[in-house]
Amino acid sequence: MELEPEEVEWPMMRAHLYAYNGELELAKNGFNELLMKDPFRVEAYHGLEEPRDFRPYLCQGIIYTLLRKNGEAEKNFEKYRRLVPKGHPYLAILMII
Repeated sequence: MELEPEEVEWPMMRAHLYAYNGELELAKNGFNELLMKDPFRVEAYHGLEEPRDFRPYLCQGIIYTLLRKNGEAEKNFEKYRRLVPKGHPYLAILMII
């Protein structure tokens, strides 16, 4: 990033990595900084969506399972398992499926 300070992709990647690692406040700050520089940067808006919402990953995993795309299903189920809070009633769903 220091070598290419005008390149937008590096800060975007850093913000996504923060979100992936669970450092949500740093991710949110990164996406907001990108939007201050370029308010039409749609990907940054997507990054500001609620990153802890596990339900889309559960639903996508189920759909991919029904489509017999097991690799994609497992990726989504892994994200679901990582995001679902401990003790949440949805936690047992994968035991049933």
